[in-house]
Amino acid sequence: SKSGTWSETIPAEETYTRFIVEGGGSIALTSADGETTRCRIKPGTLLEIKGDGGEGQLVWDVDDEMKILYSGELLDEQQKVAAVLLGLFIGVAGLASLGMSA
Repeated sequence: SKSGTWSETIPAEETYTRFIVEGGGSIALTSADGETTRCRIKPGTLLEIKGDGGEGQLVWDVDDEMKILYSGELLDEQQKVAAVLLGLFIGVAGLASLGMSA
């Protein structure tokens, strides 16, 4: 969980990914050429920013408190979902084979 105001650097030529799980606020993205874009964020927001053309700066301003999944955590969550789906598939296939042999 994060709260308050903080900033992060978006490296040139890299993709920056964040998923907002809880909370809300606003972000301001300043590109390498100095152009700033502001927007509101809320739960369910997926940020995917590509550092094209140079390093950028992202400033977060959270209303209360925010829970954020970072790039590596997003992959972990996707792997958990895949494992559960695979387990369900194996379970259903096992039940179907038991039904066919009876």
